[in-house]
Amino acid sequence: MVDTTQRTDEELATLVYLYHPTTTPPATNKYTRVISDLLQNSDITDVFPGGAADATALCEDAKRVLERESAVLDIVVTREENLIIVGDIHGQFVDMLSNVLAPQLDQQLPHKSVGSQEPYREYKFLFLGDYVDRGPQSVEVITLLLALKIEYPQHVFLIRGNHEEAQTCRMYGFLQECRSKLDEKSGKGVGSLNMFLTSGAWLQYNMVFCWLPLAAVVGCPSGMFFCAHGGLSPRTRRISDIKSLRRHEYGQLVEPTSSLYMVSPRSDQSEEVSSTDEKSIIDGLLWSDPEQITGCQMNFRGCGFLFGHDVTRAFLDCNYGYKLPNVREGKLESPVSEKPELQFMVRAHQCVSEGYCWGHDGLVLTLFSAPNYCGMSHNKGAIALLHGDAQVGKNRVALEFRVYNGASALRGRMCSNSGTTALDNPVIGNYFSDDSCAGKSMAAGH
Repeated sequence: MVDTTQRTDEELATLVYLYHPTTTPPATNKYTRVISDLLQNSDITDVFPGGAADATALCEDAKRVLERESAVLDIVVTREENLIIVGDIHGQFVDMLSNVLAPQLDQQLPHKSVGSQEPYREYKFLFLGDYVDRGPQSVEVITLLLALKIEYPQHVFLIRGNHEEAQTCRMYGFLQECRSKLDEKSGKGVGSLNMFLTSGAWLQYNMVFCWLPLAAVVGCPSGMFFCAHGGLSPRTRRISDIKSLRRHEYGQLVEPTSSLYMVSPRSDQSEEVSSTDEKSIIDGLLWSDPEQITGCQMNFRGCGFLFGHDVTRAFLDCNYGYKLPNVREGKLESPVSEKPELQFMVRAHQCVSEGYCWGHDGLVLTLFSAPNYCGMSHNKGAIALLHGDAQVGKNRVALEFRVYNGASALRGRMCSNSGTTALDNPVIGNYFSDDSCAGKSMAAGH
C-alpha cells in the first residue's frame, strides 16, 4: 500500500478525490491513494500489493475511528448540508461507483465539472450495512468504505448489517474472496489457523465489523428519523438502551481477553439491559423485517423477528423527545427541527423490486441499493437523498429517491466466487430465496 502522506503536491494532484481536497481535506492523507485507485476501479491486488498485511493496517486504523463512535450515530443535517442514505451493496462495487457515489463523485471528475451548469452540492453518506457477500467485489466495497471512513469521518457513516458478522460472511462469499484476493497475494498463512477454514484478512475485517455502530438518528430542519439495517425486536424500546450495548462483543470470533478486542466495562446505564435483552435488541437491529402482523413473531430467517405496525409505532412513540446534539467538533450547529418525535424508520435488508418501498402506513422505509441483485433478480436499486435546504419550513421530512438499473459490467454475474452461479450453488441459492427478494410488495405510501 502506498502511503500518500509523503507524496509531492504534483503527485497528489493526480489523485481522484470523493471530496474537494481544499474544502474537505482528508483527515490523514494515508489512504488517499487507495481511495483514488478504487474510485477508478483499479485491481485490488494493485491497490493492496502487500495483500493481507495492507488490509490489516487499514482495519487497525478503521477500528480506531469506529470505536470512538457511539452505538447509535447522531447525524445532524443542517440547511446547508445534504445526506445520501444507502441500502444493501453486497459486493456490487461497480454499481456503488456508478450509482451510489455518483452524485458526489461526478462533481469531482474533471470531465464532468467542466462547463457544468449544476450547482455544487456536497453530499455526506449514511450506509445501512450489508457491504459484503454475494457480489463479486466485496473486498473492494468494504476496503473503499473503510478508507473513506478514516479520511472523512464526519462525512461517511457506516452501520452494521447482518452480513457484517463472522458466521454469516464465512458462508456467503466474503471469506473465500479474502483468501483469493489478499491472503494468497501475501503468500502468508495465518499462524496456526488452517487457511482452508479462515483467512488473516477476513479475520481483520471481522474485527472491524464488531465496532460498526448499530443504528443512527438523522435530524434536519423538518424533523428526525431512525435508521438501522434490519428492524426491531420485542426488547427494543429506548435509543438510550441501544447506545449502552456492548456492540463489539456481538459476533466476535475470539474471547474478549484477546488483544484483538478492547472490552469496556458496562456503564451504570447499561446495567438496565440484560445480556439476553442485548442479544435480542442487536438481533432485531441486524435481522428483523417489518410485516403486516400485530406484535413480534420469530423470523423465517432463523434470527431476528417479524415486527408489526404496532411495534414500529410504539418504538417511535417511546423515543418522543429524543435530543440530537447541537454541537459538532466544538462548534454550534445551525438550527435543526425542534419537533420532538421520530417520524419514521429507514432500513435496508430486503430486496424490493423498485429499490425502495414504504410500509407500515408510511412508518417504515425499506431501501435496497444493489440492482439486479445477484445478477438474477431484475430489481432496481435506489438511494435516498436528503437535501437540507429543501427541509426548511416543512413539517415533515421529505426524501428524494434516485432509482437506477444495474451497471452493465455486473449484468449476468452471480454471487459465488467459486466459478458457479448462485443458482448452481444450493446453499447460496436457498439462502438467497430467504432474503425475500422475490417481489415482496410492501405497502407504498407516506
